[in-house]
This record gives sequence, C-alpha cells and structure tokens, in this order.
Amino acid sequence: MLTKSSQFAEATMVQGLQAQLSSAPLAGIQSPQKEEPEDERIERKDQQIVTAGCQRQLSSDGFVNRKNKHMSIITKIKSAVAACLVILASGAQASLGVGDVAPDWTLQASDGKTYQLSDFRGKHVVLAFFPKAFTGGCTIECKSVRDSKRQVRRFDVEFFMASTDDLETNKAFAEQNNANFPILSDEAKDVSEAYGVLASMGFSKRWTFYIDASGKIAKIDKDVNPRTAGRDLLKSLVALQVPTSS
Repeated sequence: MLTKSSQFAEATMVQGLQAQLSSAPLAGIQSPQKEEPEDERIERKDQQIVTAGCQRQLSSDGFVNRKNKHMSIITKIKSAVAACLVILASGAQASLGVGDVAPDWTLQASDGKTYQLSDFRGKHVVLAFFPKAFTGGCTIECKSVRDSKRQVRRFDVEFFMASTDDLETNKAFAEQNNANFPILSDEAKDVSEAYGVLASMGFSKRWTFYIDASGKIAKIDKDVNPRTAGRDLLKSLVALQVPTSS
C-alpha cells in the first residue's frame, strides 16, 4: 500500500502534467484556422482583379506612349521630306529662264474659246499670270491692261491673262471688268506649275512671260505693278522690238 507521502507526491505529479498539457498543444497537432468570411474573401478577390487590371493598363499605356512617340517621329520625318521636295520643286520651277522654250499649253478662256500656245508659232505671245480673280490687285491689273489694249493692238502680239480660278469665275471676272482680252483658266494648275509660278496656297504668282515668235521666253517680269501693268506692257513690247501689226 502507498503511504500518505507517496500518494501526495503522485497527486502533485499528475496535477503538473495536466497543467502542462492544458498550456501547450500536443506535438504534431495543429490548431484549427479561423475560416475567412465570404464577404471578405470576395472583396479580396475583387481587389486582386482591380490590381491586375491596373498593371495591364499601365503596361498598355506604356506601349501606346511608345507607339505614339514612334508615330510622331515618323510624322516629323515625313514632313521634313515633304519640305525638301517642295524646295527641290521650287528650285526646278525657278530654273525656267530667258532663252528657254516656253512650255506648251492648251487652256479654255473667258471668251468661250480654247487656246493653244503652239498655234501662235511665228507670233509673239504675252502670258500674264495673276493670283486670284475679284481681288483688289488683280482687278486693278486687269483694268490697267484693258485701258492700254488699244495701243497693244498696234503690235503683232497675242495677250492673255491667266489664273488658277475655274472657268466660270474667270468669265464673271472678265465680264465685270470689261476685259478686252482672253483670261485663261488653269484650274488644274499644270501650266502654272510648268512655268514655275504656282505658289504654296495654290495661286499663281503675279509674273508675266514674254514669248517670242520662235516659242522661246524673251523676258520674265517678276515684279509686276498692277497699277502700271498696261503701260509697262507697252514699254516691254517696244524694248523687245516686237513688230507692229501690218
């Protein structure tokens, strides 16, 4: 039989073991995890989706920005090439000078007829380009030549004014100003370009070409004064020794 002292020691040991077991879990046994509430789980998933979407958007924006930058560079290069072509074209147009054969043309006129330069071989021709019908300077030039036309008729010369306006516009312009000479319509701008007078806005420069009987350019007046255009025309015909009409 156990003595009282042995019983007391055994009871004390049992109590100690119970206390130790209650204060720490057994080895290899994990405490159950707390389950995540459904609403928190859904919110977390949504946040992950939003975050992933933002990351994709940032990546896409970076690609778009790079693409836009690339396109901007290409656009600038194209603009530079176009500018160079314009300069080269201008240089080629400006090369037309005195002594060169005048480019042939066939154009409709305000008097309802169609004229061709080559038909006047053996006769002097004056081709006066002007920018725009019904504008102030062009109206003054038209009237100045009109008022000098009686003296111009003394010379064996055909006189034309020409612009890039359409035919109906030039007809109305000629009628309003009582033009006593044909006004040619170079609506396609081919003739203006061939003579080097086509400006950047699509209008013709105010240049006058004097073409001799052989079809060559005898003079180019690039400084036409609208107010004295008629008088200056007569002076040039005299200076170029254009023969008078028989």
